[in-house]
Amino acid sequence: MRVFDFCFGWVIIYFLLIAEVSAAQMPSNFEAKIDSFVSNLVADAATPGFTILVSKGKDKVYEKHIGLANIEHSIPITDSTVFEVGSVSKQFTATAIMLLVAEGKISLDDDIHLYIPELPKYGETVTIANLIYHTSGLKDWGAIARLGGWPRGSRVYENAHALQYIIRQPDLNNKPGDAYVYSNSNYVLLALIVERVSGQTLQRFTSERIFKRLGMLKTRWRTDYTEVIKNRATAYRAKENVFFAQMPFENTYGHAALLTTARDLLIWNNSWRDTAFWGEIMVALRMGRGVLANGDSLNYAAGVNIGTYKNHKEVSHAGLTAGYRAWLAYYPDLDISVIYVSNNSSISIDAVHKFFLETLYGPERDDRPTAQKSLISVAPNFEDLILNDYVGEYYNEQCNGTISIIQENDALYVYRNFSEIGRLTPENKDRFVLPNEVYMFKRGITGQIERLFVSLPNAKNVSFKRLRHSTDHLQTRATFLLK
Repeated sequence: MRVFDFCFGWVIIYFLLIAEVSAAQMPSNFEAKIDSFVSNLVADAATPGFTILVSKGKDKVYEKHIGLANIEHSIPITDSTVFEVGSVSKQFTATAIMLLVAEGKISLDDDIHLYIPELPKYGETVTIANLIYHTSGLKDWGAIARLGGWPRGSRVYENAHALQYIIRQPDLNNKPGDAYVYSNSNYVLLALIVERVSGQTLQRFTSERIFKRLGMLKTRWRTDYTEVIKNRATAYRAKENVFFAQMPFENTYGHAALLTTARDLLIWNNSWRDTAFWGEIMVALRMGRGVLANGDSLNYAAGVNIGTYKNHKEVSHAGLTAGYRAWLAYYPDLDISVIYVSNNSSISIDAVHKFFLETLYGPERDDRPTAQKSLISVAPNFEDLILNDYVGEYYNEQCNGTISIIQENDALYVYRNFSEIGRLTPENKDRFVLPNEVYMFKRGITGQIERLFVSLPNAKNVSFKRLRHSTDHLQTRATFLLK
């Protein structure tokens, strides 16, 4: 069954979803509950803050602006404040793609090599649908850059750089369609497809086809981080109760980088159910969830998650870039939209999300029996582990990065680009872990270690060839780094 046919079938499901909107009333004391919640999110009005905006149907029922858009100049957050919304941006890129699909200019079943022929041949077809639903298997370009010693935020990245990281990966995380693995590489490529097919930049295409038509006049893409944007909030991070600016330091877009206001986002959220504006095919395409090769349905649609809470549907997505945070949600059975945008990275999106779920539908009960935990913890026995076997430098040509494994006393440490990443914990003889990272050492026929395979959650089995085994020069380097 073609992906397009599946998505078109969502027209019926969409109208069933909308039919659930009944005479459901707002929860009692709704505004007072939000006021009480937000009063605890920031220390005082002189800190960076947020906007929360809630609507029922087309009617705005709550709007609150808390804190400062810029601390240095004491500029408050207002309804005109521009925020960056991180991965919330993905739904705009996906919608641009769906407009091209609805016009017959591309198909969700198309091989992406038709539009990006410079990609390597993977031995499997990767479709546009695989990109949209994160089932392509493409490794996340930011994770690869991180393994190369230059994580996002350490240098200025363009989409052209991201494309090169993607092109230089010879293999995939998984066979396309077999698994959902969230990867920003997918949406960098989708932005490129929009530009190559339409002959316009993503900024111009979305401005003409989406933003201006909807009246989102303060929304645009950040393609040059040095450009002056009127009313843009400065993003901050907190360290020991002191705030430091934490602004985006790159020019990549499509996967993130949308600049917008809370009110523009409310217009956007309210447009999701507007078949008069979008047309039935577009509504179906935007709401259609991805499907794995085995027939299992995903919770991911066109740049949004479609989930349930206590049998209530939720269409949502979170975003974070540098010190910016954002979260959008729509609850069909109540016809309620929630917009949250912030320039304060210390405020938890999860806490905001949980509050609205529990306020709208009540706390979720967990009736599952508590598992009995073993009182005995058996540590693995690695007495025969020879740490010096793993010491050395390992190089990956595709990310132009070197990983150094250094022994200090009775432990192994990982260094990338002169920075210590962490202490390795052994799981078995040749498998070590860091938080969210796995290091697998591979031996040759002589028993000597020849390769290192590093896996991150969205970039698996990245191969590093061993360059040399020299304890002396690595120990000298470690001593220098630790001074």
